[in-house]
Amino acid sequence: MSARPCQARMRAHASRRGQSGFTLVELMVVVAILGILGGLAAAFIREPVPVEKMANDLSMRIGDASREARSAGPIREDVAEAEADNQRTRLFIDTDANGQYFAVELRMEDGPTDTTSSFYELSRTYLANNVEIAGYDPLVARTTAGGAVTALPAGYELKCTASGRCGPVTYYLQSTSGDLIQYRVVVLPLSSQPLVMPGW
Repeated sequence: MSARPCQARMRAHASRRGQSGFTLVELMVVVAILGILGGLAAAFIREPVPVEKMANDLSMRIGDASREARSAGPIREDVAEAEADNQRTRLFIDTDANGQYFAVELRMEDGPTDTTSSFYELSRTYLANNVEIAGYDPLVARTTAGGAVTALPAGYELKCTASGRCGPVTYYLQSTSGDLIQYRVVVLPLSSQPLVMPGW
């Protein structure tokens, strides 16, 4: 029996043995990478607290009102003069049997010859049961921490003109049960998307 075929078989066996399985170091690296990716995914897909979600929803709806106002264009001059109002859309905040809500409403002329107009609701969002819009400040932001929050009147409206300008105003949202969680939504007149910030 020749030594050459035997050597070839031994080399093939050694080659197969070197390619089978993973080393302990390789497995540890893979586990570490999976742990890091899992941590990042959990941070991104975490469920926001209700106050944060409501604040983000409010910000989006105000952005919608601004965009709808620009899209619809100016209110007719004779209607604006007769009603002394040039707003095209509004964010309307009120309470009904289902709780506190905010709605985007579009103002439309009643007819080609009428000098009156009416609001039509485009969208409505009810606040979560344990969240309230505690009030607003007529300034863009408060300058002193811990200052009083102005009470939000019933049927409050934020007007948006055809240029897309809404505000300035700051809304304050907070939880009504459990830990006190607070967020504010700052509406800047030169920006179509308000800022959402934690805390007051």
